[in-house]
Amino acid sequence: MHGQVLNVVSFWAHCASVGIDPVSASDTTLKQFRDAELKLVLANPASKGDERIARGTVNQKLLCVYGWFLWLRKTKRIADHAVGPNGTQIDCGIGVGSSGNRRSTRTYPALFRVTTAGDRGLRKHLLSDQDRDDVLDAIMTSEQSVYVRQRNALLLDIGLETGLRRGSINSFQVDQFKRSLIGPNTGATVLIRPIRQKFNRGITYELPTSILLRICDFIDGPRSQLLVGKQVTRPPQGLFLSARDCTPLEDRSITTIFSKLMRSIGAQKGTSFHALRIRFVNVQILLELMERLALGLDTSAASVAAAVAIKVGHRNPRSLEPYVLVAQDRLGCQISSRDEARLRKAEAQLAEQARAIADLRAENERLRTAYEAKSRSEAEEQSRQASPAL
Repeated sequence: MHGQVLNVVSFWAHCASVGIDPVSASDTTLKQFRDAELKLVLANPASKGDERIARGTVNQKLLCVYGWFLWLRKTKRIADHAVGPNGTQIDCGIGVGSSGNRRSTRTYPALFRVTTAGDRGLRKHLLSDQDRDDVLDAIMTSEQSVYVRQRNALLLDIGLETGLRRGSINSFQVDQFKRSLIGPNTGATVLIRPIRQKFNRGITYELPTSILLRICDFIDGPRSQLLVGKQVTRPPQGLFLSARDCTPLEDRSITTIFSKLMRSIGAQKGTSFHALRIRFVNVQILLELMERLALGLDTSAASVAAAVAIKVGHRNPRSLEPYVLVAQDRLGCQISSRDEARLRKAEAQLAEQARAIADLRAENERLRTAYEAKSRSEAEEQSRQASPAL
């Protein structure tokens, strides 16, 4: 309780510093308090510079402030319409007579979006462009055979370019990949249906044409040379083989290979082949968000997750919503800058219109004055002509 009171006192102090009565605060005041507190928390050595943890700390303070406003409403110290879900002074998803325990940005809009404990892997395993380059460099500079280097590099690029699961990629068969699939009208992608899919869904995916050509080169080159060197007369149909005995590569072997590669570049413990799918999903979400922003379409987490789920073969779109929330946080500054640019443009247009109106009014005044002067002059001239000569 003491900590909650101190959090509310911090809010009062913030309001005093900006000259606002705490009871009269608005959503803007809450967000200004939130941003100011985040800077203070990050400046504290105890935060260790971890912004995710700092945001969680600030959210706890905001929840105390929201609770204080709800208590004011409940005890009739402020009007019912001062805080609530519809057109109120403080936007809050908890209406009069209702209770809410959900600590979400829908219920308390000023809260920072912070991933839950189960979603921390979204940040933990997200590979950067530099990580991708470092993994490829680790593969190509290893002391392994040409076949192993080419096989692992191909696994890496297929994972990055398609987002397919480990088992689906490892189910590829040699006879699925032929140069004859590429014709005069072939575009940037061709269609491929992995033999093994989660829940046996049988979905057809897009495979970049460039990857298809690389697979064909791999089949005709390193893979064929491996089989000749091992004197294998009846090779298995699986695309990816063990370099030791030419048997189909096991899924767990792929996990082991990429776990070692990820460790070699300093990735966190537990990062393996699935990180490639996570990266692909995040890229698709960012592309979907940017396209929707450009077209003025719905950018809600549910809508974006549903669209991306279809592209990546995800059965439960809701499980992608945490990824969307993280992506929205990343795009937040771009969205704000976009809105700010639109505002500046609108203000400039209004100012230009105001100047044009002022110029028109000045010109009208000049013409009116000139007309009146001319009318007076003509009237005086007519008066002189009408008067008898003396």
